[in-house]
Amino acid sequence: MTNPDPNAPWAHEVAAFFCPSDGNAQLGRDILDRQNLPARINYRFSHGDSPARHDDWTNRSAFIDGDRGGEKTLGSIEDGLSNTLFFSEAPVSVWSVGAYTNRNNGAGNFTPNRLIKTGFGGGVSAANIQNNPSICAGMARPNGMLSGTNFPGRKGYSWGLARANNVLFHTVLPPNQPACTRGGGGDIWWDNTGLEFNMTPASYHTGGVNAGLGDGSVRFISDSIDAGTLNERLGGSANEHGNADIGRYTGPSTYGVWGAMGSIAGGESVSL
Repeated sequence: MTNPDPNAPWAHEVAAFFCPSDGNAQLGRDILDRQNLPARINYRFSHGDSPARHDDWTNRSAFIDGDRGGEKTLGSIEDGLSNTLFFSEAPVSVWSVGAYTNRNNGAGNFTPNRLIKTGFGGGVSAANIQNNPSICAGMARPNGMLSGTNFPGRKGYSWGLARANNVLFHTVLPPNQPACTRGGGGDIWWDNTGLEFNMTPASYHTGGVNAGLGDGSVRFISDSIDAGTLNERLGGSANEHGNADIGRYTGPSTYGVWGAMGSIAGGESVSL
């Protein structure tokens, strides 16, 4: 995927996959073409309220990693289609002309994105990502900047790659809060197997993000949506599963209305 077939579907950008509010999504296509990099997307699909690896098939969302087996159907969504988030949005990582050299020469990288909307923070332990999401929230600094170790991240690269930093979001931290991972360095794009993430939706709209529900409706989600208790792991002491299987918890979300909208069968009596 680092140097894909230029004729492959994921190598072609689709205008409908871009949000008009994100000017960066329209930049740098000529550079991507020269490097044969995958095409970008502004839209993200929900990985629910259990922050974990992108290939964690036990997540509580409507989607599942196809490589892991199992099945989810519309009938699996016991909380109701109108109470379950499917999709949202996030800006693509900012492209800096000249900041990328051919990965085949071993030196490829993006300019680090220190903005909350386009980058994400690293160096958070896997345990803290899952047990105390408020630590990720604490990486926010004034003027929309991130603290700590910041990754290029490649948010939104590529729409054909179902990995956390590319096309996922979690319903844990509210929209436009920092995203984070336990990694401590490197190019988090393709070589991110085994890394835990807590990804957030984001946008350049004022005060929130757009999101699609299972019933086909689109709602605007405020940055101030109730996110419950962010200094606890999903389910708190009621979740008897280890962090590797945190998404096997079947009770109500710990993360308020926002978390409840990401679970398909938490039994919460909430709505937007």
